[in-house]
Amino acid sequence: MTDTETNADSLDVFRLFFKLPPFTPSNPRVCFMQIEAVLSTHRITIECTRYSYVVESLPFDVAVDLEDLLDPIPAEEPYTQLKDAVINRVANSAI
Repeated sequence: MTDTETNADSLDVFRLFFKLPPFTPSNPRVCFMQIEAVLSTHRITIECTRYSYVVESLPFDVAVDLEDLLDPIPAEEPYTQLKDAVINRVANSAI
């Protein structure tokens, strides 16, 4: 087994234990601070990858409200657009 194969296998095992904190609609800004800390700790910096992890962790009712950002996936800065939309929409719905 080459070093590249070993590293790829290690990354796959590492991902099995990766989990974002639960989404808390009462304060989405703080929730994203926690999410970004976890993503940074795991060296996940690519927008599309960050986007996918967040979409996967969103509660269904929040995802339904963001359907316009789920299909189609934004071509540019999908994570940033999703994050901004979640913070703005959830904060506005709480008012």
